[in-house]
Amino acid sequence: MSLYRFEFYQGEGIETIEGIDLANDSAAITEARRTAREMILDGVLEGHDRSRWLISVTEPSGRSVGIVRFSDMMTPE
Repeated sequence: MSLYRFEFYQGEGIETIEGIDLANDSAAITEARRTAREMILDGVLEGHDRSRWLISVTEPSGRSVGIVRFSDMMTPE
């Protein structure tokens, strides 16, 4: 398990969550996608447009694992 960092880019600001313990890069991206979908639904219920938000995922050494764009999560897979 490794501690991954999720950085949430919300238009004007950035929120960082450090130390999400996940098995590997694939699990980190899967968790970021799940989180994005959950936040989109919360935004809809609250009347907020989160389509321009994104999550940048990095692993402990600082290597970028990937970016999850909320807009990509708004269409069926």
